[in-house]
Amino acid sequence: MQAAMQVFAQEGYEKTRVEDIARAAGVGKGTVYEYFSSKEEIFEQAVVKGTEEYLASLERELAAQLSLEDKLLAVARQHLHFMVSQRDVARILASSPGLILPRLKQLMLDIRREIEDKVVRVIAAGIKGEHLRQVDTYLAARVFLGGLSAVAGPHCFQEESWELESTAQEICRIFLTGVVKRQSGSGAARFPSVSPC
Repeated sequence: MQAAMQVFAQEGYEKTRVEDIARAAGVGKGTVYEYFSSKEEIFEQAVVKGTEEYLASLERELAAQLSLEDKLLAVARQHLHFMVSQRDVARILASSPGLILPRLKQLMLDIRREIEDKVVRVIAAGIKGEHLRQVDTYLAARVFLGGLSAVAGPHCFQEESWELESTAQEICRIFLTGVVKRQSGSGAARFPSVSPC
């Protein structure tokens, strides 16, 4: 799968042939066709494999007895690592926006919901344990994951290195404490109550 994704990323999805993938993997074209019916299936399975590994790793982290802060930090680390490690997928999708077939699009939406649900459970537990104020848990999860994706996104298209750990920590710090500078003894900043989007 890794060889296939590298070929897709280098050649572009449209120009990639199954022969190119076979050559990069060090096998014959017939061997590839024993496992996959088309390059579309190869691409889809590579996306599935990468996301299944990410979800399994995330599940292991969240199953551990960790504090709220450590669970959110685990999500942040896993999400940032996943996005950067899957930069080839991001490049391919960006260069071929029509590539997201209905089945793959639905799969990606289902995976996004599964990740979101995991974060919702962490936030809900934080509210129940009185570590977090009462908030719309789905909106909070989307804000958290959206922030992670917005930070990692540009790195998917650049080769520059960056400090993943300190970035994950800072995103969690901003999410949990905000950016408002508080005077000693003052309460939280006041915002009008609005309906979630």
